[in-house]
Amino acid sequence: MSDERLNVGPLLVRLLGRGVVLVDGALACSYADERACELLGAPHLQGLRTEWHRLRTLLHVHELADIRDEASIQHRVDIVTAAGTRSLRIELHPLPSGGCVVLIRDVHVLDAADRLLLLASETCASRPALSGLVHQAKGPLNNFHLTLALLATSLARSSGAATDPAFAKWQRYLDVLQSEYQRLTECINEIGAQAHPSDPQRSDLDMNEIVSDVARLLRHEVTLRDAAIEAEVSRTPSPVHGDASALRLALIGFVLCVLDRTHENGRVRMQVDCDDSRVRVRVTGVPAVPAEDVTRTLFELSPARRSPQAVAGRLIVELHNGQVSTTTIVPDAWGFVICIPVATRAHSAH
Repeated sequence: MSDERLNVGPLLVRLLGRGVVLVDGALACSYADERACELLGAPHLQGLRTEWHRLRTLLHVHELADIRDEASIQHRVDIVTAAGTRSLRIELHPLPSGGCVVLIRDVHVLDAADRLLLLASETCASRPALSGLVHQAKGPLNNFHLTLALLATSLARSSGAATDPAFAKWQRYLDVLQSEYQRLTECINEIGAQAHPSDPQRSDLDMNEIVSDVARLLRHEVTLRDAAIEAEVSRTPSPVHGDASALRLALIGFVLCVLDRTHENGRVRMQVDCDDSRVRVRVTGVPAVPAEDVTRTLFELSPARRSPQAVAGRLIVELHNGQVSTTTIVPDAWGFVICIPVATRAHSAH
């Protein structure tokens, strides 16, 4: 195998997020990364090459001659190592010049690429699941509303006892229940709107409102993680032109990314400011991980080293002609800066 292909090995490892073995046209092992050596029970590349004659049979490398172009071989195999038996998922992808790329992962360990796939599946499944829950909730909610109406009618008919303290107490109870019914209805309607999003539509928006809404939606999640969230909005409108639901999704992703890397009892802060050309939103966490991890979450190509939420948020911002950068404000505070062009029409209207 040529030196050029050997030099590609480390790049494949980073891009694919898997243990990688490169096999040459003679079916010999030409390259293997540390993860592949570990999964196959070898201490290093030379040790793997020593055991390769045995391992290549277990990995079904000998089947390469039987498959067609652009096909692949996929197997689950059990490899006995000094650390015990490992169940591995194996993919063999032939190379045009002979040999193949062998991708290896432990079936019992989810890496970043697997989690990204699960996240996408979860997102696709959320719509029918949320729709079903909303449908189920509407029945009891309607019965609740009917019961409250009957109770209100009964109390109204007892108006002669309005001076009775017990009557006043029941009236207060009814007022509280009616207020809570209204709040519950609004929550269910909001869930239903998220389950059936409309087609993307761009309009003039105030980023202050979107930031405040994100803080409201995530306050419960942040509290569960023993943290706090703050939203510092501009005193004047911060107008942008875009899709409100997409921008909300982007900000939620950035906040979750910061929250995942913010220590216990930390604080996530969203700040909005605006000048004549752009609206700037800062999403930062205190205290947080070392600064070098910040850029990696946003710009690394390797799925094993980046954050799906941050990357998805960056894509959304770029679709709005904006850009995302990372920042370290003080030694223990880091996060993202989102810049989106000002909506000139909305700005002039305000």
